[in-house]
Amino acid sequence: MDTSSFKTIMLRISSKVEKLESVTNSISSEMQKKKSDRDEWYNWHKLWKKAWFSNSKELSQEETEKLKEETSATTRYKAIDI
Repeated sequence: MDTSSFKTIMLRISSKVEKLESVTNSISSEMQKKKSDRDEWYNWHKLWKKAWFSNSKELSQEETEKLKEETSATTRYKAIDI
């Protein structure tokens, strides 16, 4: 194998590695955003269940109504549209 073909192969490999790093970084960034979205949804859903399905007396009627308003689907959709 001569040095010119070796250099050509190394350049091609190097180019592929750079593309792979770019794709990996892109995927990692997308996964972090999706995790953030899931965490946000989980927290909202947890509060929503507390407001709408809680039978305990841990919240006053006023607090429950406020939490219901804050976690209502309508309020959530409006927040997403903004």
